[in-house]
Amino acid sequence: MTGHYNLAFGYQTGSNVTGTSNNAIGAQAGQNVSGLANLAIGNMTGNAVRGTRNIAFGDFAGTNVTGDENQASGNMAGYNVTGSDNQASGYHAGFNVVGQRNLSQGLLAGNGVSGVDNQAAGESAGSNVTGSFNLSSGFQAGNSVSGDGNQASGFKAGQNVSGANNLAFGSTDPGATTVGTGSDVTGNNNQAMGHQAGQKVSGDNNIAFGTLAGNNVTAGNTISIGMAAAATANDAIAVGTSAIANSASAVAIGNLATATGGQAVSIGAANTASGNGAVAIGDPNVATGTGAVALGANNTANGQGAVGLGNQNSATGQGSVAIGNTSVASGTGSLAFGDTASASSNGGVALGSSTVANRSGMNGAKELFSNMVVGSTVGAVSVGAPGAERQITNVAGGTQDTDAVNVRQLKWVHDNAVNYDINPDGSINYTSVTLNPTGLPVGIHNLAPGVIGPNSLDAVNGSQLFTLKNDLTNSIDQVQKNLDQTNQTLNQTNQTLNQTNQTVQQIQSTPTSTGGGDKWVTGNPTTYIAPSATGVDSTAIGSGARSSGRNSVALGNGSTDGGQDNVVSIGSTGNERRIVNVAKGVNGTDGVNVSQLNDAINQSTDNFNQQLGGIRQDVNNVARAAYGGIAAATALTMIPEVDKDKTIAVGVGGGTYRGYQAVALGATARITENIKFRAGVGMSGAGTTAGVGASMQW
Repeated sequence: MTGHYNLAFGYQTGSNVTGTSNNAIGAQAGQNVSGLANLAIGNMTGNAVRGTRNIAFGDFAGTNVTGDENQASGNMAGYNVTGSDNQASGYHAGFNVVGQRNLSQGLLAGNGVSGVDNQAAGESAGSNVTGSFNLSSGFQAGNSVSGDGNQASGFKAGQNVSGANNLAFGSTDPGATTVGTGSDVTGNNNQAMGHQAGQKVSGDNNIAFGTLAGNNVTAGNTISIGMAAAATANDAIAVGTSAIANSASAVAIGNLATATGGQAVSIGAANTASGNGAVAIGDPNVATGTGAVALGANNTANGQGAVGLGNQNSATGQGSVAIGNTSVASGTGSLAFGDTASASSNGGVALGSSTVANRSGMNGAKELFSNMVVGSTVGAVSVGAPGAERQITNVAGGTQDTDAVNVRQLKWVHDNAVNYDINPDGSINYTSVTLNPTGLPVGIHNLAPGVIGPNSLDAVNGSQLFTLKNDLTNSIDQVQKNLDQTNQTLNQTNQTLNQTNQTVQQIQSTPTSTGGGDKWVTGNPTTYIAPSATGVDSTAIGSGARSSGRNSVALGNGSTDGGQDNVVSIGSTGNERRIVNVAKGVNGTDGVNVSQLNDAINQSTDNFNQQLGGIRQDVNNVARAAYGGIAAATALTMIPEVDKDKTIAVGVGGGTYRGYQAVALGATARITENIKFRAGVGMSGAGTTAGVGASMQW
């Protein structure tokens, strides 16, 4: 022994010591020591120590130590240590340690450690560790760890870990050959709590709470909470027994809830959301279409963008909506609202209990009144069923071409329209129309020229009548010329007859003409009244006919033109005549017959009826769009906002306005303590509304 103040008790104790104030008690203890104030108590304890204030208790403890202030307590504890401030307590604890401030407590704990500030408590815990700040507690917990800041607590927990800041709390069955909670992990910041939870994880920032939760995860930022819950895709969340969220950003909450579509949401027992962006909330609903929504109990929404809300509703058509109880919307874009409502036609709308919409919309057609092409409708709207019809009340007056009309507008149209006459039995007489039953004259304007032909039944206009008048005038002029020639002949005959009175007496009954300047023809003087044509270029033909107007014609017995210019009269006031056997007018000024006039009236009435049908459709469409929009806006306002102590709230709302229903889906997020963001989508049979907003509070 070389040095000062060294103390040795026992057989061969304190041999080959170089240093000061070293103490050794026990057979062959404290041998080959160089340093200051080292303490060894036990057989062959504290041998081969190089350093200061190292302490060893137990046989073979604290042997082959290089460093300062290392402590070993227990047989063979703290054996082969390089470093300072390391502590080992227990049989064979702290064996083969390289580093600083490592702590080992328990049988075979903390063996084969390389690093600083590692802690192991428990039989065989914390062995074969490379890294720093690792913590293990429990039988064989935290073994074979490579990394920093890893924590393992429980039977065989946290074994075979490569990464940093991984957390494992739990155990496996005693005696089992499998690894425990949080074992076989490659990654950082993973957390596992529960029996055999978080095993075989490859990724970062994964959380697993519950028996067998979060195993076999190869993604990052997942959350698995509950027995056998599995969130296996990036940013997925699975909460509940056997809940599964295996697509990116999917959320499954509830017993056996499944969210397998991208960003799908499944909340409730046994709900399934397998379409991209699909939502299933309740017990148990199925949303399998892209963007499909199923809310309530036993609803199905497996059409793209389909919505099922309520109880046992089915929305299978693309973009279809079924709301209520056992309602079915199977047509593309169909809507079914109410108890057992059914919309099976594409674009069909069924509103109300037991309503059926199974009829497709009309095809586009040309309407005769304007040759305008009317667009095809996409479906029919039903508010009842055969034998169970409903009224639509409180309908505003339509203003646009596709608006619905109300009864008040129809009454106005009826009162101001040209209507068919009514037969005595109350039926409609489609062959008779009375214009203005009050008896006042009615003008028909902008009437197209009627077709003139032997079989034509068209109405004629004023232009055609004017042409007829001119043609008739020309014909009368030709007749006048012929009469003039006849007058000349008669004058010559009159001169011959006047030569002898006897001859005149015999031919008194022969017609005569008086003067070349007068245009009239006489007959039997005992019954015939000479016509009078006193107007310039006027003509009078027939007994007692009188024409005093300029360029006018009085034709027939007792006819008179009443002094009017440029007219043709075939009678007089109170003694009117018909013109019969009149051919149908052809040219713009031709006369028309009764057949042509009736046809024109019938055609005008048909055109009006077609226009009236279009007005009804327009009124119905506007009312549906307006009421559906109000219902959608109301549904959006019904979604509760996020509470002050929460971050995100996702909710649904419903709304109704005057018989129109809508559903809304929205979310509110509290970005910071003072800033909130809100967004939502409202869906109704009339369309979809959307809105976003943000606010700052202080």
